Amino acid sequence: MMETKTIQKRQVAWKVLIKDLLEGEYVKGEGEWQPNYILHNEKKVARANILGVVIGKEDSQFGSLRIDDGSGQIVVRSFEQNPGLMSSQPGSLVLIIGRPREYMQERYVVAEIVREITDKTWFEIRKKETNGFASPIPPLESTLPKLPKEPTPAKTLPPKKETNEVDPEVVCALIKEKDDGAGADMQEIIDHLQRDDGEEIVKRMLAQGELFEVQPGKIKVLE
Repeated sequence: MMETKTIQKRQVAWKVLIKDLLEGEYVKGEGEWQPNYILHNEKKVARANILGVVIGKEDSQFGSLRIDDGSGQIVVRSFEQNPGLMSSQPGSLVLIIGRPREYMQERYVVAEIVREITDKTWFEIRKKETNGFASPIPPLESTLPKLPKEPTPAKTLPPKKETNEVDPEVVCALIKEKDDGAGADMQEIIDHLQRDDGEEIVKRMLAQGELFEVQPGKIKVLE
């Protein structure tokens, strides 16, 4: 008998302002599969995608940063080695993807990804993006294969469409190739992928912060 395993899907990393994490209601999850989250605009922010300037750094065992995005300040820390966190310096602009937490009435973020951004225009783009709350788009890595079903006897099933995932690095390389300096044309990238889910793949990467939309229809790779 095949052993059945429970797979927990990774939460969406919402693009939010720091003040949203500080002012929203902090809710503790119930049970193993219910993560803690910030309740903001009726959305459960269990993972956050924030962009801010490093205004302080603590060189402890794993290090911590204090960042400011103009709406507020918050501490970003890790409980394991995180090269991006350790290498970031005061004055640098960083992209943070992590989980909001609260201890002794202090809000902070446990970092998963810390990436330095060299192009400061992304900060202005993020301000525009966070005027409203982003639409929930599942992260690329959360698309999990389904368990195979038992074959139906005496019935010919139509061939299944190809479901293999596209390597995000392949998409990034294509965008860089098509980028004329003002960004690559989003529709051209989607058409070039020649997949029914091409638009969904690009939108997932935008939601994860791997890509940015410089202007409507123009995208760049986050470097």
